[in-house]
Amino acid sequence: MDFARAAQVLFFLGVVLRSCHGEIYTLHGSSGNITSPNYPANYPNSANEKWLIQAPSGTTFIKFTFLDMEIQDHSTCKYDYMGIYSSTVGSRGSHIYCGFNLFSPVIIQGKYATVYFRSSSSPNYPGFKLEWKVTTASSLYPSNGGYTFLTATSGNITSPNFPSNYVNSYKHHWKIIAPTGIVTITLTFTDFHTQNCGDYVKIYNSNPVSSASHVTRCGSRLPGPIYVNGRYAIIYFYTDSSTSYKGFNIQWTVSSSVVPPKDGITDLAGSLGTITSPYYPFAYVNSYRHTWKITAPSGTNSIRFTFTSFVTEDCTDYLQIYVSHSASSSFKTQCGSTIPSPFNVPGRYAMVFFYTDSNRAYRGFLLNWAASNTTVAVNAGTTNYTGSSGTITSPYYPLTYPNNYRHTWQITAPSDTGYILFTFSSFRTEQCEDYIRVYGSHSTSSTNTRKCGTPSVISPITTSGRYAMVYFYTDGNTVDSGFRIQWTAYVGTTSIVTTVPPSSGTTYLSGSSGAITSPNYPSNYINNYRHTWEITAPPNTPNITFAFSYFDTETCGDYVQIFKSHSTPTSAIRQCGSAIPSPITTQGRLATVYFKTDSSKARKGFRLTWTSVPPASTSGSRDVKTTNALLFSLMLIGFKFIMK
Repeated sequence: MDFARAAQVLFFLGVVLRSCHGEIYTLHGSSGNITSPNYPANYPNSANEKWLIQAPSGTTFIKFTFLDMEIQDHSTCKYDYMGIYSSTVGSRGSHIYCGFNLFSPVIIQGKYATVYFRSSSSPNYPGFKLEWKVTTASSLYPSNGGYTFLTATSGNITSPNFPSNYVNSYKHHWKIIAPTGIVTITLTFTDFHTQNCGDYVKIYNSNPVSSASHVTRCGSRLPGPIYVNGRYAIIYFYTDSSTSYKGFNIQWTVSSSVVPPKDGITDLAGSLGTITSPYYPFAYVNSYRHTWKITAPSGTNSIRFTFTSFVTEDCTDYLQIYVSHSASSSFKTQCGSTIPSPFNVPGRYAMVFFYTDSNRAYRGFLLNWAASNTTVAVNAGTTNYTGSSGTITSPYYPLTYPNNYRHTWQITAPSDTGYILFTFSSFRTEQCEDYIRVYGSHSTSSTNTRKCGTPSVISPITTSGRYAMVYFYTDGNTVDSGFRIQWTAYVGTTSIVTTVPPSSGTTYLSGSSGAITSPNYPSNYINNYRHTWEITAPPNTPNITFAFSYFDTETCGDYVQIFKSHSTPTSAIRQCGSAIPSPITTQGRLATVYFKTDSSKARKGFRLTWTSVPPASTSGSRDVKTTNALLFSLMLIGFKFIMK
């Protein structure tokens, strides 16, 4: 019989077992006290004792309360410690304590529990005094399925048994009712761990919950603060019948001001931070304006902005980001429901301004900012690129570029480069006082191509050899968002067609076979593009087969559709993503290919070939219906002849 089984047997016999492992005591009843050896005098060295508690049948919980605690302190309780376990045979783990603080009560579910004490060598202290008693669920935490009403101006809400594991199959509402005049309730999580996501916390922003907006939090990640607009907030906790964890601790406070204040300014300093719309993730308020001024550390080259959530009214509620603390500097406006791509603002200063009108309100935004070492091209300077590929953007892109600006980018590709291909994913400049020039060498006297304005499609540009140069010029008038150019060096001579079918246009194809590619293929296609290819195969063609040799588009904002006629019904299947689609066959001699891209990510696109199946041969055979009709005609003529 092993020691564990022996301890359980002696537990029921109610005896004291003395062994080389120390002393084991069994305790019966509904309550009692446990103290370290010699308490209140100092405990001895090398103590090793256990107290096994057996409560009466029907017991659901045992509650332990610390009355005194003086045990040698250590960050992991390595030397002297006491522990509380939820069985009669415990191992070092569940609830371990040391130091000189009175800890929160510990709740053990069931009728059995174990208290364990161990000491090493000196120094020694008085030890601990612990009270235990049998209790019921209703005396430990709010009743299952019930409501708790909170009317103070601040407080704490915890899951049942916190910081011990909560119970399963539990539901409870806490309703905060703030005094009249309160406009904001702030909920701050100081601890959080639930099953992901069978157990969860829901926070509602009004009463009753049936008509209220809510957010849900679950898992092990500590949530950020939540601001509830108004004087009512409801916190609902739900657990299922399986795994349980530590739960949560929420601190709540009330305030008579909007967070952050309307028409106010918030100054932010440091290397990183987060900005949210008021009451995020709940709906922001109407008729609201607020400014955040960011100052990064000295030496910061730029500030990186990254959005994780963005929904505003389109576009009368908006966010503006400036490249300094002045509203007269370059800025970018964000609105609508598309999450903006990350971007950098040059220097160590930036400003964020949020505006809402008096109409609809949405969830708003969550914006992270961080100081960065990324540099922005300086005015009247030169940037040198080497390698096989790269990206060039106008200064502050996608923010508006500055006036009276000039910059040169010089490209030196590998020695075996035959040509360099330039493709444009975005282009907007003043027409046509602000422009770029692409040169075929590092000299401004070489052949060049000039681009300006706001064309919907810009054809790729190729230069011969390993050297190229891009020059950007702006005057002192109107500015725009600028450009983003991708350049790639290729070996050999150019074989890439540099004409792109116009956006929103149609290309007409005829014959027995052909090929179709996305614009700029094999480079990335362009954003906000639509094009239709209408195919007309020879007469009597029974069907047309489409086969993709390459396919890579954004999933599924950009897509290809293939139709069986020259109309475009909405029932056609969208092809998108990075998997090469299976061959597609359409019936008849007419077919249509349609390609659409949105305003975000661009990829390499697609290449497909189409082949029409020739009509069946009619040699040596005759249509059955035609033959039968001919025979019937001959029979009719013969019958008329006989009747004569």
